[in-house]
Amino acid sequence: MNLKITSLVAILAISLFSCKQMNEQSYNDTVVNMYGGYINTLTSKMDNISNEGVDKATSAAGVQSIEKATDSCIAEMNKLTPSEDAKDFHNKVVAVFQLIKSDVVPMANKINELKGSTDVAAYNALITDYNSVQSKLEAAENAAQTAQAAYAAKIGSKLNN
Repeated sequence: MNLKITSLVAILAISLFSCKQMNEQSYNDTVVNMYGGYINTLTSKMDNISNEGVDKATSAAGVQSIEKATDSCIAEMNKLTPSEDAKDFHNKVVAVFQLIKSDVVPMANKINELKGSTDVAAYNALITDYNSVQSKLEAAENAAQTAQAAYAAKIGSKLNN
């Protein structure tokens, strides 16, 4: 009788661990897939915004689209309930979206505003600002990837990134 209880407890523990890993994997996949799709959209829209052949109205619509997509992703992240192990990863991804909203969207607006301008000083200042924003964004993305690796280590899994 004792062996049956021990076996049952062992099977239950393995099942719970397996279920937890599936939930953790599902959480990770949800975040990674959302972020991957978002970055593809962001890259495409930013390329379009910075293209001198694209008129200001179309470019402005692209900026609005980025802002809307960013807000949507922040809202989706806020709906997710990360496990204790995933909280740092979750917070770092939210921070990336917030940085895009606070720094990249205004940068995209500046790019659009300068379309057709011959103000070399304004373009040079924009390039300096753009490089600064890119550096901040890369640092935030690296922090999210580091947090994701720590998350994977905590749950004993190799997660997709």
